[in-house]
Amino acid sequence: MLFLSLPSVARTEEGTPASILVALLPLIPVLWITIAVARHIRRVDEFQRIFVLQSFAIGFAAAMLIALTIAFLSTAGVTVAYPEWCVFIGGMSLWGIAISVLSFRASR
Repeated sequence: MLFLSLPSVARTEEGTPASILVALLPLIPVLWITIAVARHIRRVDEFQRIFVLQSFAIGFAAAMLIALTIAFLSTAGVTVAYPEWCVFIGGMSLWGIAISVLSFRASR
């Protein structure tokens, strides 16, 4: 919710320290998520750890492919709206899909 609501609730003038703080404040829950995922990886067994790390690799590869696609499109003069969100959402979505598919295939 912080990603979507904070910039509209806490209006600040661009370029000020307050605007930078408001822009970076949503990273606090992201840090918590990072810690939670790291703890989860340490606690799971070796079999599940392989799926998690493979899905990370697939999500990362997808994010890099999306980033390169946007970069190549921009050199051709195509403007992509919110390119950073395209990279983030694409990478995270494929991470989630990958871990679901890998887990499903292993349980068969």
